Amino acid sequence: MKICKLVLNCFPPDTRVLKEAVSLSAAGHDVTILAVAKDDLPREERVGPVRVVRLPLTCAAPPLGASPASSDPRPSSSPQSPPPATPVADRPPPQRRRPLLAELKSCGKRNPKRARELAVRSRKSPPIVRATRPLAWVARPFPRELRRNVRLCLCSMLAMLVGGLEMLAMVARWLVRAPAAVLRAGWRFPRWAISTTWRALRVIVCRVRKFICLGRKTICRGYARHLGAVLQMRNYGRSVLEIIEQERPDVIHAHDLLTLWAGAQAARRTGAHLVYDAHEMEWDCNRIQRKRLLRIVWRIHEAALVRLADLHVTVSPRIAELYRRRYRIAQPIVLPNAPCRSWAGEGHSAPSLYEQIPHIGDKTVLMFVGSVTRDRGIHTMLEALALLPEEFVLVALGRVVPAVHDELHAYSTRLGVRHRFFELPPVEYRAVPDVVGEADIGLIPVQPAGTSYRYCMPNKLFELMHAGLPIVTGKLPDVAAVVTSNGLGVVCDQESPEDLARAIRHVAERRETFAPGPERIEQIRDAYCWEAYAGEIVMAYAALDRRAPRVGGRRSLLSGYLRPRNWMMAWWSGPDADAADLPVGLPPGSLLPARRRPSNRPSRELVAQGRD
Repeated sequence: MKICKLVLNCFPPDTRVLKEAVSLSAAGHDVTILAVAKDDLPREERVGPVRVVRLPLTCAAPPLGASPASSDPRPSSSPQSPPPATPVADRPPPQRRRPLLAELKSCGKRNPKRARELAVRSRKSPPIVRATRPLAWVARPFPRELRRNVRLCLCSMLAMLVGGLEMLAMVARWLVRAPAAVLRAGWRFPRWAISTTWRALRVIVCRVRKFICLGRKTICRGYARHLGAVLQMRNYGRSVLEIIEQERPDVIHAHDLLTLWAGAQAARRTGAHLVYDAHEMEWDCNRIQRKRLLRIVWRIHEAALVRLADLHVTVSPRIAELYRRRYRIAQPIVLPNAPCRSWAGEGHSAPSLYEQIPHIGDKTVLMFVGSVTRDRGIHTMLEALALLPEEFVLVALGRVVPAVHDELHAYSTRLGVRHRFFELPPVEYRAVPDVVGEADIGLIPVQPAGTSYRYCMPNKLFELMHAGLPIVTGKLPDVAAVVTSNGLGVVCDQESPEDLARAIRHVAERRETFAPGPERIEQIRDAYCWEAYAGEIVMAYAALDRRAPRVGGRRSLLSGYLRPRNWMMAWWSGPDADAADLPVGLPPGSLLPARRRPSNRPSRELVAQGRD
């Protein structure tokens, strides 16, 4: 079959996509990866048996708040360039009205009478505000900065509605009871009704203007990155449609939620099968945990399109079970990002750990693998390192996010462990187990900041297992099940530095017990490698050739966004409620690709017999 894989990156940052494409190519499929163009990468190349095409994102909008570049190629120091503008004289800051409570604190002793008046005003709220308190849930999806304005807009609208209804009722009463009096009065309406409506109208206009102003600031500050992702997704979908209409593939494999819309639209036009590969739960990841409105939007987006896919793939057993229960789909295939055994013997070189840090030869090295960013437990590890003796050092192997780099240096200096904390640049993915194998203990203190992190199955787990290190992990259900079932380490509370330090000290004292021997390492590498999981995806692709695609017909893709069930699921149903009754421990064989569960529905013959 001809397969097109959609990824919204420049490729190859994600090795899982490459390993999956190589496995499908080995099974006889023609695989093409459609990625995003980058200046220093070729537009089209071959990575082994896989063809990679990088598409330019046309009509890409600049990030919000960025000033456009000047079209004048001349430098500013040129004599022909206009002189710089004269600086504006310093002006005093505008006098702003102080909040009520701040004014109350300032005049408490100097003006007791004014303080009593302000205290009464602070406790008293208008009747319309008290009447709308049961409707406060309407403002909950909005950011915290906008909730008060949303509620005040609702109060103003209700006040205007009440004033208008009172005015109409008075007019109707006059027309019914005293038509002659109404005519003699010259249609003079009661002043209180008109004034109420006019005041409410002025208040609502003022609040709407303030709401729009605050909304623009909030969007520019907190949603600029996500709006840029939406624009990138739209432009990528346009480029993908042009290529797919020329290629006419049999299967379109959409990686992650950002490419699902482009994949569904392309599959509908070409009549191809659609495969949805969820690398993480995008609608509940740590990046949007505090943005409930954005979480609702992503939930609706996924609920509208996920049932159109013919095959679903994910990375951990619990996420697969959660998707099956939440969207009522067939059991997704579990395909974690485990190392590939066939790449272990290939030539690759990486600097040794002790060559990069020569003075830690007699230390106990704690190894953290992966990107150093928020919610990965790096702050907890530094606090635990401060509770451990001087013989313990912490090494972070991976990319350090610039926003966290200076913060970590300042935090480690404040804790007094800066000389025991080292950062190493990332190495080639094939050389990670060799570099990690020189350490003593592996750490996986990922924080449960959302369902995507709580039920994750990170590749660092398999890299530490292939390196033969004892592991200290947090209370992540799938990771803890693998570590404890194979006797490779202990589980601790990843949010408590004291518990993490106690677990590290326990494993260091009994390292011979938790560190597997050479034969055990080979068994683990054979059981938890890419080849052990790739057979399931190859079999699923072979079964797709015998089925008709789901996406098709005249129904628009927008119809999924209008279903009330998707809206109710996105608004009310939380991921924790869906996964609350999942089993706490998983058996060792549960990580192997799960077979599809038979349907509980009775067959047509049994239904016919029951009717007879």
